[in-house]
Amino acid sequence: MQKSKVIKQNIMKIQINKIKIENAGVKNSGIFFVMKCFKNAYLLIIVFMKRDLETIENVRTKLESLKGHMIKFQVNKGRKKYVSFNGKVTAIYPSVFTILPDVENEKERSFSYTEVLCGNVKFNSKPI
Repeated sequence: MQKSKVIKQNIMKIQINKIKIENAGVKNSGIFFVMKCFKNAYLLIIVFMKRDLETIENVRTKLESLKGHMIKFQVNKGRKKYVSFNGKVTAIYPSVFTILPDVENEKERSFSYTEVLCGNVKFNSKPI
């Protein structure tokens, strides 16, 4: 078995039901464990890490920092239909936020933070 170049963190020596963890580390946004099961048998387990999950509070603070700036939004209307537009965040409330689109004769629209978490509403975190 070849040793790969990895950033080693917390090399573990644990005995679990006669399975010994020989090596552990981080490589390509995943964690790997090399375990010795039998005399010359090794088992390699790779666990891929997901990015940090968004929370409603994170979305709210991002939108508060972008309040009054022009931002690009993309809204999922269902059945593979997406609408993209530029708009300003005008108000932020405990469970919803409002956007004033840049298009004339367009009314102010409101969205909930859960729509952002579910992916139905997407926005750039940098002003245009």
